[in-house]
Amino acid sequence: MKKQGIALWQKIFFLLLPLTVLAVFLATQAALRINFRETISGEIERSRWEHSFFCTGVQNKLSYEKSASGNPFLGKEGIGRALVQMTSEQTANSAQGLAVYQNKSCIAFSNTPFELRSGPLLEDLEKKPLDSQECRVVLRNEKNLYYTVSASLLPIENESYELFTVREITSVYQNQARAVRTVEVFLFFFTLIAALFFYFALQLLLSPLRHVNSGIQEIAGGNYSLRLSPKGSAEFRSLSRNINRMARSVEENIEQVQNLADSRKRFIDNLAHEMKTPLTSILGFADLLRVKRSVSEKQRREFAGAIVEEAKRLQSLSGKLMELIFAESAKPDCREIPLEELFREISLSVSPLLARRGVRLLVNCPGGSLWADRELLKSCLYNLIDNAAKASKEGEEIELSCSFLSDYVLFSVSDWGMGMDEKTVRRATEPFYMADKSRSRKNGGAGLGLSLCARIAELHGGSLRIKSKLHEGTTVFLSLPKDRPSREESESISSGRKEASNEEAS
Repeated sequence: MKKQGIALWQKIFFLLLPLTVLAVFLATQAALRINFRETISGEIERSRWEHSFFCTGVQNKLSYEKSASGNPFLGKEGIGRALVQMTSEQTANSAQGLAVYQNKSCIAFSNTPFELRSGPLLEDLEKKPLDSQECRVVLRNEKNLYYTVSASLLPIENESYELFTVREITSVYQNQARAVRTVEVFLFFFTLIAALFFYFALQLLLSPLRHVNSGIQEIAGGNYSLRLSPKGSAEFRSLSRNINRMARSVEENIEQVQNLADSRKRFIDNLAHEMKTPLTSILGFADLLRVKRSVSEKQRREFAGAIVEEAKRLQSLSGKLMELIFAESAKPDCREIPLEELFREISLSVSPLLARRGVRLLVNCPGGSLWADRELLKSCLYNLIDNAAKASKEGEEIELSCSFLSDYVLFSVSDWGMGMDEKTVRRATEPFYMADKSRSRKNGGAGLGLSLCARIAELHGGSLRIKSKLHEGTTVFLSLPKDRPSREESESISSGRKEASNEEAS
């Protein structure tokens, strides 16, 4: 059993879901990082501001001590005592640490959780010493506790002291960690919701595709009459309409091929049937002549006459078939034909036939000329007159006439004989079709005359129309272009001939 591949909705699902989750993850991480950096920058600024506040407090304290003592200089001991007192007072109600160093020696400190003269700050101070205007701030991690350490020079009585302040900012990192965990939980639930959303959305959006796919499977299975109802987006509706057009075209082509095959089968069946009867008669009477020892003169003539008549039928049938085959494959050799001359030749060629049947031909020709294949046109008119003579009784008349229209020459062959009903008129141009087969065979007909005339009319870009009423007579109209056809018109005649063949098959 052939394994089925991954469905389209699964491919889209497994492509969109990771991309969406990844995009949300990257966006939240970027937002957290930006927020964290801004928060740290704010804490550093706050530390720098508070450090400046302490520096100002130290200067004010020393100025106060000088004023209280009345001495403009406090000396190292006095400065040390003042710094220790000030450090204790400044950090009494604060969580911050404060320390003062001189020449790497600690003079005063309070709430300092670690040695300030060590680590990155010390390395930074050693590489680039502080100046009197600078306040340098660094971050410090001690046992998973985070601090900002601010340092600046404090000039006192021509001596440089280093003032350090420490602020704990562990809560900032804890908030960042909680935010990261919150985002992770959010991404988990977001992934579940997005998966459900994409699943149902894809099922909804691709449902027209499943509808189209099932329709194509039915059409591929032979149901060419199926038509898809346009559903979904504009693309799916356009696809459904195109598939419908394809199915309609395939259905029409198959019908044409089937009708053509049926028509050819009927043609062959009718041909075999038409040939079987005269051949059976010929063989039967010939065998009688061969086997029977004594044959009277009357019987011999009777048997020989039957053989001759059936042979004539076969000759007529083969002739008509050759004409029909020639008309199917021939390219008309159109030349200018004077109508009076054409009618005179036709009258001469049909006169023995009409005389034998006791029918008179009336000719009405206004003169003029037209472009046509002379032999094909003569064959067409001869067959029309022959059919009219078969339908007429002895002593009746047949009229051959023509008239000029704007672009066409209209020929007509009329008789006042037995006529045809509507069903017979509709099928009269089908090969081998005969309304009264016994009568037609008696008259030597094979049901090919009108079919041949219709083909000849199509070859010239014209048409054949039959007007008839039962027991009142028949008129067959043949319309042909009177001017010489151009190259484009000749090509259109050829294509129209193919289409007409398909239409007749249907």
